[in-house]
Amino acid sequence: MYIFEKTTIKNRRNHNYIMIKYLIHITLFFSGLNALQAGIITIDKDENGVGNNKDTVYFNPFKTGGDMIVNPENNRIYIGNHTFSNACVVQCPPMERKFETGWTWASFPTLERQNDDPIQAIPFLETLDPMPSSMEFWYLYDLSEYSNNIWNPQDVTEIQSSKGYKLNNLGSSTAYLETPGNTLNEDHAISLTTGENWIGYFPMEPRKALDALEGVLDDLDMIKTQDWGCYKEYIAEKGGTVPTWVCAVGPEGFTALTHGDMVVVNATDPTTLVWNQEAPPISKKDAEKTVQYSYTELADYQSIFVEADPDQIDEVGAFVDGQCIGATVVNDSIEEIKAYIPADATGDITLEYYSEGTKSAMKLTEYTILFPETKLDRVIKARNKDRYYRVSLKNTLGIDEDNSSYNSNLQVYPNPSGGQVTFSLSANQKINGTLDVYNSTGVHVKQLFEGALDKGTHTFYLNKQGELPSGVYLYTFKTGTSIKNGKIVIQ
Repeated sequence: MYIFEKTTIKNRRNHNYIMIKYLIHITLFFSGLNALQAGIITIDKDENGVGNNKDTVYFNPFKTGGDMIVNPENNRIYIGNHTFSNACVVQCPPMERKFETGWTWASFPTLERQNDDPIQAIPFLETLDPMPSSMEFWYLYDLSEYSNNIWNPQDVTEIQSSKGYKLNNLGSSTAYLETPGNTLNEDHAISLTTGENWIGYFPMEPRKALDALEGVLDDLDMIKTQDWGCYKEYIAEKGGTVPTWVCAVGPEGFTALTHGDMVVVNATDPTTLVWNQEAPPISKKDAEKTVQYSYTELADYQSIFVEADPDQIDEVGAFVDGQCIGATVVNDSIEEIKAYIPADATGDITLEYYSEGTKSAMKLTEYTILFPETKLDRVIKARNKDRYYRVSLKNTLGIDEDNSSYNSNLQVYPNPSGGQVTFSLSANQKINGTLDVYNSTGVHVKQLFEGALDKGTHTFYLNKQGELPSGVYLYTFKTGTSIKNGKIVIQ
């Protein structure tokens, strides 16, 4: 294709001379691929200046030599090279989303709309190719369900780029969805309400979640995607509590958000989110898939963070009522099992670990639950609806072999106490361990010791005055091969 401006060329059809000039109207959205919209006007004039407009859209003249125009009719960008030469033509295919069988958490950054205006959900979803025989489409608590060529119910009526959705493809094959249009401006602000929000990640560059959400972290206590979850805990220190985020370690880039991700955040207060674009981009990396354990994903999951030694354990699976509900490969000190617990499950959640070295698996009906909301139980109940759990397999498996033969005795008195509580620990040899105190909700409030203790008797004190208010507290004494939990009452 040749583009000329104010250039007289010969028309081969009728040997007349014509002047071609391109005028365009550009709506600018400097936010990513195919973000410019343009209508093109062509003015044909003969050598006497007589001509007609082929299009009624007109604005700034197209200048060759670097300017770009986009023809939304054929999805191509035209880039002029010089004032007298041909132009480059760039094809911009529409973005495409893939929906494999099962659940996909997704957002739609590119849509045919202005700003963040909504589009109609049902006509948009009916462009899936091939159309699944049945599917579910969720936004928060609203559902649109398709089966036997009928939508019923149709509660999700609109789709917006700033929101996130869950689609359950119940068909037999992968479906694809083309999303032509323009990408939402990366500076677009999202209003978050108190409680759970399903939002879309529409910036082009992937970034770590905690970096991308930096501006609103004080107002969030949960961040969750289809691949991982992060949860806020409060650690007691002098002068108050300090928030910290509990996430699986994973490979570098594991918790990166990518273009088109759906993110669930829980806001403790209303706030406004603008995705942080100042943080450095990072390549997304997926977690390794388990080999020994398989399970079926459901609409949502509860996170079980497992502390284990990757030198001794290769995979950990979670089971309820004899069914595997989630598993993880153990490569780091903390890994996450996404536990897809059926709604009708009522039994205990048991864990099983597999060791490649011994080619064996072992079920654990008891394990150490750390905190925050489980109050140091020895097993997770399927009926519990806590967002997440922290589980340690290190003490259960006796991983610290240095303390394999020691004996100790821990006495706590007086209990109940109106003032000072004494912890007296006697050991028959040098040991390594920790002694921690938690409040009744499982929040860590004080560590009495951590590290090595020589053979003999050691005393530690917990004072009511200036340290703890009246109430019930839990203490945990942990070493490499044992754990002892107890309860104390401060009056």
